Amino acid sequence: MRLVIDTTQLKGLARHIEKAEKLIGSVELMDELAGLAEAQTKRRIADEKTDPRGFPWKPWDPAYAKTRKAHHSLLIDSGNLRDDITGQAVDGRSFEVFTVRVYGGAQNAKREFLGLSQANARELETLTLDMIRGEL
Repeated sequence: MRLVIDTTQLKGLARHIEKAEKLIGSVELMDELAGLAEAQTKRRIADEKTDPRGFPWKPWDPAYAKTRKAHHSLLIDSGNLRDDITGQAVDGRSFEVFTVRVYGGAQNAKREFLGLSQANARELETLTLDMIRGEL
């Protein structure tokens, strides 16, 4: 025995499915995800001081540390790098997080800051589900 339900015949359910389908694969969703990933990256630079895998960044060389002032921290001198981080939709299926600023010197060469941690990915999944629920 089998019962096949054509969801288009269930008007309320069909509307919810249609709304969810419009959101999935939309630039609107990708813009929201890009904004969250941008905030996550800025948080990583400003507060967490770890790479996307959760490993702490290597501290400054002691001689270099002596040249830093109280408002300096790893990857933060003037704040320009952090402030330049940008997230944006590429299309309805992808987004990017980037900076056009070239940061560097030997002190910063191995401090990875772009990427998603497992916690970041969970936040993105939660946002997606929240947005789908909001459409329903």
